Parts: sequence; C-alpha cells; structure tokens
Amino acid sequence: MKSEQTPASRDAPLMSQSPVPLSDVQDILVYGVMGIGNLIMMTPALQALRTGIAEARIVLLADDRASDAVVSGSGLVDEILKLPADFRRNPAYIPWICRNVRGKFDLLVIPPHGTAISLLPLTLLSKSPHKVAVTRHYTRRAPLPLVYNHRIEIPQLEHESASVARIVEYLGLPVPDLTPQFHITDADRQRTQQHLQQRGLDSRRPRIVVHVASSDTQTWKRWPRERFAQVCQRLQQDQDAEVLLVGSRAEREEIVAGFSEAVALEAIVAGELDLKATAALVEDADLVVANDSAISHIAAAMGTPVVVVFGPTDERVCGPVTRKCRIVTSGVSCRPCYFLRQTKQVQSCTNRVCLTDISVDEVHGACIKALAGDFNLQPHLTQVGCPSAAA
Repeated sequence: MKSEQTPASRDAPLMSQSPVPLSDVQDILVYGVMGIGNLIMMTPALQALRTGIAEARIVLLADDRASDAVVSGSGLVDEILKLPADFRRNPAYIPWICRNVRGKFDLLVIPPHGTAISLLPLTLLSKSPHKVAVTRHYTRRAPLPLVYNHRIEIPQLEHESASVARIVEYLGLPVPDLTPQFHITDADRQRTQQHLQQRGLDSRRPRIVVHVASSDTQTWKRWPRERFAQVCQRLQQDQDAEVLLVGSRAEREEIVAGFSEAVALEAIVAGELDLKATAALVEDADLVVANDSAISHIAAAMGTPVVVVFGPTDERVCGPVTRKCRIVTSGVSCRPCYFLRQTKQVQSCTNRVCLTDISVDEVHGACIKALAGDFNLQPHLTQVGCPSAAA
C-alpha cells in the first residue's frame, strides 16, 4: 500500500459489553461469498477482528469468484474454505456442510451478502452457538430473523464498509480505520513488471490503467465502451500517457475488438494477469479509470488515484473508500435505482440515461484533475470518516 495514503479513520461506537462471550470463541467462520470489491470493503472489519481476537482461528468462506485473493497470504484469516462448485445446485452441498462446517465454529460473522437464501442451509446446519448477521432494511434482505440469534438491522442507507464494521463493533471490538486492504507481495510485483517488460511496456510515461467492464451479472453498470475508447485516445494524446486495459480472460476478446484502434495491442493486458498481478499493476499506476467495479476498490486499497463512473449504483453505499478519487455521475433524478437484491427496476430500464448522459469531456476532465491531485470529496467518504480531500 502506498505510504502517502490517508487512513479512513472514524469514531467507532462500541457496546459496553459484548453479547458474545469472546473468551469462549476459538473458531470463527466469516462469510466471504461476495464479489472482489465487496470483500475489499470488508477488510477493515477483518483487520479489527484479527486484532481483537488474536488467538482465534478465523476462516473465510468463499466461492469460485476468486475474491479470496484479496486476503490470501495477508494473515487477516487463517484459512480459506471454498464452497463446492456451483454449490446452489450441487447435491453435494449439504454433505459438504456436514463435513466442513457443522459443529466446527463458535461464531458466524455474516455480512449482508451472507444472508442470501443460498447460504441459509449452511447457517441452519452449522450448529454454531452465535450467528451474528447485519441486514439492511431497505434491501428487504434476510426476512428470517429466527435464523440469526444476533441480528443488527441497518434501517438507513449506509456505506457497505461501515455496515460490515457494525458486526465487529457489536462484539465489543473497535473498528477505528476503514481504509481497505489488498494483499500482494514483492513476488507479485516482480511478476507483473516482468510481464510488462516482455511486452515492451516498461515506459517512463504516465501510466493509466483502464477497466471498461463490470461483473457479468451487472453489465448495466457499464459506461459506453466507445466513450471509454475516446477517453483513452485523448489521454494518450494530451498527457503522453501509457494506457493499459485490464480485465478478465473472458473479457479479453471483446476488449481487443473494441479498443484495437484506440490503443496498441500490446497495451491490452486483459486476461493476461491474475488478480494479485493486476493489483500490483494498479499500485504502480498514476491513475485508474473504471466503472463501478472491483478495480476501483483495488485502486483505493493500493492508494492509487481513481476516476469512477457511477450510473444505477449508489456511490454512498459502494463507492471506493479513498480520498484520492473523482466520482463522475449524471444529474438525472432517477439515479441511483439499484440496491442489493432489487434488480427489477434497473434491468427494465431501456435508456440508461444515468450513464449515457455522462460525456467524454466529463470523464476526460475528471482524469486530468485526478492526475493533478485535484479530487472531489464525496458524501460517502465523510460518512465513513475519511479525512477531507484538502487535508
């Protein structure tokens, strides 16, 4: 993490006495079945849990989305427990729970994503004496209060990192710092540099990392690619920047097809770097430009300036926790329209004016300001205690 990054400090509310006897807690299962960006936002709570119950064994429950790479090797968790492939429809799911979870954990830490119906069998069959869940009233999630014997309901809109921190604070442990983390090693950095050098990308020019995609299940978050291409071309021309396009292996073909005229082919590294190598690339960049996606949260964790285009989603809930950001939105009154597990409205929208009303000039201008160290402090940063951008 870059040394000049300013922590998102906060005054954490604590209970006078933990409802869970922490002296009896030896094994903790943390539900990490979520996207990469969501797990990054969860790292401050994991850090506080690790510090507060140092002797306990902390196990992260994960699926096949590779989000566990965020914390693997970090020491924040002792083990990573992977769910069976396609567990929601896998007949081996219940036997797997009985072998790996049932009767093995004193405490379940369940963030909002962990209250999904697909994880209900695991929660019910766990036989854990303490199941601490945080739920959001406005998302209509977790309508089964009897499942969780410790339930924290958030009635108001709140940033995700703050909501997850409430679980740890409920246990009587402070979460004074909401700065996100992403663990990489010198080996990851060296591996990334070697790959770039092999492609002739060891330039001394300003390096800008661009991610034009988003989750496959949330393609409606994407600003038009042709506009991203225009921004890339402008940054190369007026900033003499080296623009690198990142993304998954599945996205590579589409990115090559859409950006071959905007950037050199060797600058399209999508599908060539794993998640930790991508984080190392982000750490070394001068700027990241992205939709509301995991890359923006990786940038926040690595202390790299970031410009994020937000459309249907709400930056007050899922904006990157860093003061070194510029968030670009349109002024349409209908945004944001998406909340967790409430997809009908956003999927039925046919014009996406919240995204199409954002011009190339606006995003390009935000990039120029971010490169100059001029950031716009967003309400969600004040909410989580992030210091002023002018500090």
